Amino acid sequence: MQKLCKILFFIFVSFHSYADNLLYFLEFPNTAKIQKNVNIAEFEKQESWQTQFNLGVCKLFGVGCQINYGEAVMLFAKSMYGGSKQSKYAFAICQLNGYGIKKNVAEAIKSLDDLDNNDFAPATCELALCYNEGIGVSQNKDIAKVMLEKAFAFGSERAGVELALMRTNNISISNEKEVFDCVKKLALKNNIEASYVYAVMLQKGIGANQDIFEANRLLTFCANNGNANAMYSIGMNYINGVGVVADAKKAIEYLKLAGEKSHKVALNNLAVCYKNGIGVEKNIPIALEYFRKSAELGYAVAQNNLAVCYLQGLGGSSVEAFKWLEKSAKGGNIDALFSLAKCYLDGIGTQKNPREAVYWLEKSALKGNVEAKAILGQILVDGLLVEKNLEDGIAYLSDASSAGNSDAMLHLGACYFTGIGIDKNEEYALVLFRKSASMGNKKAIETLRKLNK
Repeated sequence: MQKLCKILFFIFVSFHSYADNLLYFLEFPNTAKIQKNVNIAEFEKQESWQTQFNLGVCKLFGVGCQINYGEAVMLFAKSMYGGSKQSKYAFAICQLNGYGIKKNVAEAIKSLDDLDNNDFAPATCELALCYNEGIGVSQNKDIAKVMLEKAFAFGSERAGVELALMRTNNISISNEKEVFDCVKKLALKNNIEASYVYAVMLQKGIGANQDIFEANRLLTFCANNGNANAMYSIGMNYINGVGVVADAKKAIEYLKLAGEKSHKVALNNLAVCYKNGIGVEKNIPIALEYFRKSAELGYAVAQNNLAVCYLQGLGGSSVEAFKWLEKSAKGGNIDALFSLAKCYLDGIGTQKNPREAVYWLEKSALKGNVEAKAILGQILVDGLLVEKNLEDGIAYLSDASSAGNSDAMLHLGACYFTGIGIDKNEEYALVLFRKSASMGNKKAIETLRKLNK
């Protein structure tokens, strides 16, 4: 909270600019990699911290020379100890990603935080993205947004691009017009990252008049210049026929390109294509491999999908399935919440644990899972696995019954028939039994048969 309040204090600070150098490339790596007009010989002739930083950026992205992460890190370190904030920021980026140095997220976050406290906008922007994704810090999208707004106020164009992307996901932002203008200006200069976001704006009609065809042109341009998000987006447009003739094979090509750049959603969707034979021949082993790669990158949807495959007997054990379900559920995947509860309830891949089952059923029910409500209601009413709670149990059964769950209708009917936890009403109980039976519920059919004897 203290961090959030501190950030809010800076939002209204006016813009300022940085010295003319290659900091821009460090903030926009895709754009940096297509630059051809940088003469590094000029940097090599000088020994100032600024030229050391610029040369380091060139070595990092292969601008005017071959990529050499080791030399880039050495140049950043040398310049950093001369007091360069830019090089301290660059060194932190290398630590964060393991470029030319052992990956050390904690130290990178510490450096970024220190630079943020000194109002260095690029670091504030990078730290915001860490909060947005939960990299090295607890995920907090609210703090991420406020930090991006601070960075934008201090002149970070990359923060403007990230804010615009947030806005296309229906998240409200400050200075909306200025943010959209920033993206459009950068896109006109062929900034790859900004062009991608502008394409999203055009496709959704947010911050620009909707133009699907121009959006696809920009997505193709960005994809051809190495932007993984654009590769994924244009691939999905070919899958769904958005502004183009649907072409599953072409879609697969783009999704594969994105997957090669570790785009976790593209990897998951590739797996779905191989599992179901969409645009490619059905191939379960390849599907599992793509699911696994996406899951290992922390994508909760893929973690759940991989677990489901294992539970279906496709390539893995129930123990492995439980492991991935647990990761997925903790990552917030709604489907995994219920599946994990069932594992604890039935002893699949782990020992039976009714209390853990109820814990995850409650989480699943809160997300609206009707089956979770039905099972949880029955457990709480029966009181056989955990302490009886008639009030909550009846409430869960009522919700699930109203949503059309036949098991919930049966058990709620039994409560009305016997007067357990609710006023006895045999007539309404029979209504519920009949409705459940009409949906094919065998236990309800048997209950009615016995009552009609």
